[in-house]
Amino acid sequence: SCPTCLETYVIPENSTDYVLTLTDVNGCSVSASLAIAIEDFTDIYMPNVFSPNRDGQNDNFRPHFNPDTNFTEMSFSIFDRWGNRIYFSEDLNEISANGWDGRFKNKELNPGVFVYMLEYKIADRELQILKGDVTLVR
Repeated sequence: SCPTCLETYVIPENSTDYVLTLTDVNGCSVSASLAIAIEDFTDIYMPNVFSPNRDGQNDNFRPHFNPDTNFTEMSFSIFDRWGNRIYFSEDLNEISANGWDGRFKNKELNPGVFVYMLEYKIADRELQILKGDVTLVR
């Protein structure tokens, strides 16, 4: 923001290296460098409420993500308030198309708050974990 000020800020759009060089009144210089790595994050949107009432809107709880992202692995779990896993899938197509329908053992669950965990891997990157909660309303 200010190349000659003692304080400055930057907002890099790409990974880059910054070098800071200070020169005193005698002409002596010292330098320091800083590497800034910008990582591409997959935009995954997880709704925080859904209503599985079969009206065709928000009937399933599922992650929404950029279809151009190259997912190589994915698992999706839903837990009740006691920690029981009530939904699990490792099928990427099932997760992205349908997700959880608000049922457990073919029975509609009562409204409440449930915890999810989405584990995914993109191409050659490390496994990522996304956790949160969702409210089921009827």
